[in-house]
Amino acid sequence: MRIVQMISCGMNNGAARHCLALSQGLAERGHSVLLLHRRWLEADDAIAAGVVCAESSFKRTPGELRRVARLIAAHGTEVVQTHMSSANAFGVVQRLLGGPPVVATAHARHLQLHWAFNDRVIAPTEAAADYHRWVNLVPPRRLAVIPGSLGAKIPPPPSHERRAEARRRLGLPQTALVIGLVGDVVAEKRQSDLMLAARSLMARRPEAVVALIGKDFHAGEARRLAAASAGLEHRIVRMDRRDDAAELMAGFDIFALSSVKEEIPLVLVEAMAAGLAVVSTTVGRAPALIEDGRSGFLVRPRDVDALADRLERLAADPPLRARFGEAARVRALAAYQDFLTLWKEADPEIPILQQAKREHAKLQ
Repeated sequence: MRIVQMISCGMNNGAARHCLALSQGLAERGHSVLLLHRRWLEADDAIAAGVVCAESSFKRTPGELRRVARLIAAHGTEVVQTHMSSANAFGVVQRLLGGPPVVATAHARHLQLHWAFNDRVIAPTEAAADYHRWVNLVPPRRLAVIPGSLGAKIPPPPSHERRAEARRRLGLPQTALVIGLVGDVVAEKRQSDLMLAARSLMARRPEAVVALIGKDFHAGEARRLAAASAGLEHRIVRMDRRDDAAELMAGFDIFALSSVKEEIPLVLVEAMAAGLAVVSTTVGRAPALIEDGRSGFLVRPRDVDALADRLERLAADPPLRARFGEAARVRALAAYQDFLTLWKEADPEIPILQQAKREHAKLQ
């Protein structure tokens, strides 16, 4: 097939990693893929796999719509797949102006009127599908659920050597108790909740530190994080986005996901596969990945007291951390292997794209 992928997010998040891995995988399977993206995106691996890349602002101006329509036509595009809000809306406008059929991937849940005008909507969870059905009025026959972990980086088994090297890069001693989170500072991630939850533990344990890896993107959450961190700045390791973030997690003792909104958090899959003891809010597929009390802890979003309690329990009990880490790695690797088998044997996106193409053709 001749497929256009559109991705418009402004940060190196899970949606971008998913789209890049999807584009690369489709190209490696012999499909012709044109990837339209914003300027910041680094797509070297996709380009090496044969993906053709072009930039777009995704502004719905007549000039940009015409320019992209020419690119789509020159590519001989049979179907467009979109990722993130601006690209989702842009794709629908192109479709309504006579462009190819559009399949939108729902990486998040927002009230947006354009969803019902897609030929197909792919949701990563049943809950996301229900949201788009009842809130955004997507007809059930146009919805498909495809769970997955495209873009996740599965680390090698934990080792003393990898831990020591990660601690060196983090600038932390081997004796530190490290609570870590990888993710850009945005409203949904609520790093401020993690800091509020960790304060009492850090007050009693001088060896406890918090490591936060990610770029500041949301001014409001950045202010909340600064307020929650007041007086403890010397006990916090802050790093911008890192290409080696998956390797740095080997230096964590506890991984804490404090998000209030996620679908399939790739970083949670990676942390569990790294053999870390994890505490996560009950967002997206986290309850399917974590068996509460056996391979990690689950707490409700924004429940800072519960998050603090679980962090205290893990900090006080190294054997419990070790058991959770071992069980988490087993569950994450099993889930990831099931996902890889699905993709290798069924290539689940292609039937959805083909259905959209066939049904769209009948309407012409």
